Amino acid sequence: MGGYKMKNNNGALIRRLSVKCLRKNKVRNLFAAAAIVLTGLMFTVLFSLGIGFIQATQTELMREVGTKAHGGLKRVTQEQMEEIVDNPLVKNYSWDIFIGFASNLNQRQTEIRCPSGMGELENTMVHLEEGGLAQARDEMVVDTLTLDELNLPHKIGQLVPLRFSFMGREVTETFRVSGWYEGDLVKHASTVYVSPAYWEELRGQYTNEEVDRWNQSQQGNTELVGKYQVHINFGNSRHIEKNLKKIIEDAGYIPDQEVEYGVNWGYISTKTGSMDPLTVGIFLSALLVILTTGYLIIYNVFQISIVQDIQFYGLLKTLGTTKRQLRRLVRRQVMLLCAGAVPLGMLLGYQTARILMPLIFRGTDYEYLNFRLQFSPWIFLFSGVFSAVTVWLSSRKPSKIAGKVSPVEAVKYVGTGQERLRTRKNRLRNRLLSMALSNMGRNRKKTVMVVSSLTLSVLVLSLVMTAAGSFKLDAYLDDRIIGDFILANTNYTLGSPRELDFTIDEEYLRGADSQKGVTGRQDMYLQVGSPDLIPAEKALQRYRDFYERGQLKTEEIYGGTREIEKVMDGKKGISGHRYAYDTELLQYLKVVEGQIDLEKFETGKFVLVTVFGEEDRPTGSIYQPGERITIDLLTKGSKPNIGEKGFSGWSDTVAKVYEVMAVVEIPASMSCHSYVANGLDLILPREDLLKNSRYTSIMAVSYEVEKNCREAFSSYVDSYIRSMNSKMGCVTRESLAREYEQWIGTVRLIGVSLSFVVSLIAVLNFVNSILTGIHARRQEFVVLRSVGMTQDQLKKMLILEGVVYVFLASAVSLVLGVLLSFGVVKQLEKVILFFQYQFTVLPYLMILPAFFVVAVLVPLLAYRKLKKESLVEQLRRASV
Repeated sequence: MGGYKMKNNNGALIRRLSVKCLRKNKVRNLFAAAAIVLTGLMFTVLFSLGIGFIQATQTELMREVGTKAHGGLKRVTQEQMEEIVDNPLVKNYSWDIFIGFASNLNQRQTEIRCPSGMGELENTMVHLEEGGLAQARDEMVVDTLTLDELNLPHKIGQLVPLRFSFMGREVTETFRVSGWYEGDLVKHASTVYVSPAYWEELRGQYTNEEVDRWNQSQQGNTELVGKYQVHINFGNSRHIEKNLKKIIEDAGYIPDQEVEYGVNWGYISTKTGSMDPLTVGIFLSALLVILTTGYLIIYNVFQISIVQDIQFYGLLKTLGTTKRQLRRLVRRQVMLLCAGAVPLGMLLGYQTARILMPLIFRGTDYEYLNFRLQFSPWIFLFSGVFSAVTVWLSSRKPSKIAGKVSPVEAVKYVGTGQERLRTRKNRLRNRLLSMALSNMGRNRKKTVMVVSSLTLSVLVLSLVMTAAGSFKLDAYLDDRIIGDFILANTNYTLGSPRELDFTIDEEYLRGADSQKGVTGRQDMYLQVGSPDLIPAEKALQRYRDFYERGQLKTEEIYGGTREIEKVMDGKKGISGHRYAYDTELLQYLKVVEGQIDLEKFETGKFVLVTVFGEEDRPTGSIYQPGERITIDLLTKGSKPNIGEKGFSGWSDTVAKVYEVMAVVEIPASMSCHSYVANGLDLILPREDLLKNSRYTSIMAVSYEVEKNCREAFSSYVDSYIRSMNSKMGCVTRESLAREYEQWIGTVRLIGVSLSFVVSLIAVLNFVNSILTGIHARRQEFVVLRSVGMTQDQLKKMLILEGVVYVFLASAVSLVLGVLLSFGVVKQLEKVILFFQYQFTVLPYLMILPAFFVVAVLVPLLAYRKLKKESLVEQLRRASV
């Protein structure tokens, strides 16, 4: 019998007591529920924005790639396709056949294809607004961009003229619209879909051998007539490239040699850490702030509540309640509150995130997506788990306090230091401030919790406002624009090219040249698809060093290590863009090494090379000033060599040796906004780049205009774009300034909103601490009154306690704010070009006065309730 423990079966009683305790402590429940709701709201907003960012990135990449399929096969025959897709790994597939390019549509490249069915349209993210697939010979599915260029209405049955070249002969047809869909500027081209009946009629005149010979003779075409483009989906998006290679090899072909394949970047990029370290750091910091804030208030609410009801828990122990049952009693109350508050917080947070998402993307490269947050169960799973864990952690220690208390200690304990009151009766004449400080010192944990939550809210606002105020408009504009206006194709002006077509209407530029007040024009040139650079031995060794140090991009979205190994093995050169500029523009390049001598550069013997690597991962340069560099230049007769295996280089190039004058960084206003992974951009003499005008063109033109004529210049530009060619665009210094202010305003809005929620939690924590403290110390106040303390003195003491809380929070937040902003925010200077650290005291002037007002009002209002009872009534109640 000595080792046997009797068990009391009072679980039902514990459950009933939990509910009754909740009903009794209505004020505490209000504060606790509000804290849990706000914690759930903040977690949900954070995870919604994080997942929304991933969704937007994935959507952009898929629209750019042109498909939502996992991967695909390029330019294969029907026989190859059927052999490859006949594999258990393939869940489903669709295909289309390339026919040609429409020649009567100039504003946008338009491809003519024959699809396998609705599955192909779904895989290529084509959603018909009206109608269906083409069935009859003369039917066609068309997009709105094509109809708009032809000035035709969007309606079924509309006749659409189409002219294209097929096997060397010109074909002119008129089709009827069987279905139409919204055109997408993100995709590199528009696509019209004809019927299988029309394709069979067109194709039936030629043998397979004739089609193959024709394709081999067309060196300038990237698409091959009659070949299949296949879109493949597997069971899941894991190991896409591995699965593609396997199904190709299982069919007896060699991947990338006999059969070319492609992986959808949209799936890969979201699995390989597409967020940069700065974004990850911000996300984790926000997660830590929310976790800390929620923990502070929920812990404080329940800790104060436990202390307040400690005698009740002691009595329960006297009646036989075990330590474990008391912990369950407290945690059950917490879980009951959590069951209602967390879902409400998640719902409010999700709706808040849906409102915030478009505001965050406004003025960024994602604005054109018109993105709306899409439902994801992960949002609610993550936010629910983190909210529940935060509540559980917060209530863990208070529940232990309730379980550990003994009946004797509980009867004596009041949690506010009242047991030491007798030693202080002779000190009533001391200063009230000393008494206030002494009272706060009785429960140091509570004081630390309240001060910490107030401090945290001030720190969040301080860091956000300091960061927002450190962005410099002038530096931003200098990086984004040269002059007052930049005229270019929309592939340049949108900030992220949808296709490498930067053609500018000559009439557009002639009209701009003729406007009044134009004081300067500078042209920027770009050569598309330049020959790869074969690096010299020293440069190649530096390339190898960068790779060995992990400074090259090896993610699958950039081709993995295959392309890097080919460069190091000498099997291919280094890709990159080639630019040329009017001489006046060279001064805007940022020189990293060496110096630019404009007179020497105009001799045509020198070249400028860019920093090797992307802005967020600069690696230095593989060429140094003074070194020789050999560059293959395109000539008038140069053409791309394209065969069965795709592009294989250029014909009729001429090698020229230059001296590297300087290593530079190209500002955004002078680049095509397109990045070549592990590539090297070159700035050549203008005359050398223009030797092949077919593949070299004016990328953008900068105009300087007198101030009083800028409005008229802008009106001309708007009129031309609206009435003549919507593919032409314009960037103005004024519009960029507005976008900048809008973007900074969004940053401030999000930061202030987060700070407001954290501040609201801090105020709730503060109010709860003051109210419960006053309630628990009522007997102490009676004794103080009985020995001579006046009501006015008692009121002042309580107000001083609240003010001291805020004063301590002010001092701590100011010291930590300076240290953190200097140690964290200042580091952004290293990664953001137009960022210059500037500390601001504005957040402290905004939030601390409000806290002081609350610190005065809450004790004042709470004391008024005590004041209503006479001293005799209070003494009678205290003696009970």
